[in-house]
Amino acid sequence: LLIEATAGGLGSLLTACLLYPVDTAKTKIQSGRASGSTLQTMREIAQDRLLDLYNGLSAKATHTVVQNFVYFYFYEWYKALYLGFGLKVSTLGNTACGVAAGVSNLTLTLPLETLSVRIQAEGRAPGGSRRSVAALARELVAEGRAGMWRGLGVSSILSLNPALTVAVFDGLKARVLSALSRGQAERVRVLSVVQSFVLGSLAKVVATLITYPLIRTKAVMQVQRGEAGRAGMALTLARLLREEGFAGLYRGCGAQIFTAVSKSGIMLTTKEQLAAFALGLVLLLRRKRVK
Repeated sequence: LLIEATAGGLGSLLTACLLYPVDTAKTKIQSGRASGSTLQTMREIAQDRLLDLYNGLSAKATHTVVQNFVYFYFYEWYKALYLGFGLKVSTLGNTACGVAAGVSNLTLTLPLETLSVRIQAEGRAPGGSRRSVAALARELVAEGRAGMWRGLGVSSILSLNPALTVAVFDGLKARVLSALSRGQAERVRVLSVVQSFVLGSLAKVVATLITYPLIRTKAVMQVQRGEAGRAGMALTLARLLREEGFAGLYRGCGAQIFTAVSKSGIMLTTKEQLAAFALGLVLLLRRKRVK
């Protein structure tokens, strides 16, 4: 469990750092703070200072590592529990384990995610100043549980997204490894970097297209404050549909798919390689102890 969780956490940290500027632009577009394309939004953010593209990176990195470590730990734990009941491995079973892991994860990490989204969506004041991370954190804490866990309902539904991604990836991975092992003296157990990236990317595209309207709704809910911030998922989704039409529900979808696919591909690829390396190291140490 710890090997899979640590590999997932480290893999997600790498992707968060590499793709953070695009992620910042995507958040501004989704929250309604920007209306241009991803590249145009990135140029606007970087007009004053190039480093503004990386504003809040430390908070995002912390959230990403904690979120993915917790998610993969629970995911592997639920899978072991599932198999312990004598049930067979299946895409549906993996999806159920992923949803359960996602909901468990949210109870611990949603406040960190909300803070990260607010930092990314925050603009500069007329004087050119920007509120600090500490100030935004204090504001969020002052809102209490309603603010810190805002969007818990829609986030719980969206746990289907990573669940679908990991389930589809695991299903494709099993089939590819089975195909690669045919005619081989020893069973192939690890995907190559290219194979992991392609399968991870394909799995994420499917999951993102299905769930994107809820992803947009969640982003809008997390940056709202006051009375507007108390609107639930259904009201927020209805308002977006009324004001922006069906196309508005997919505003920023291109940036979301690019970052999500890239993150998923890189993260799952890194996770596979790190997990294989860690497992090999553990087995080597055990052999030395036996000798």
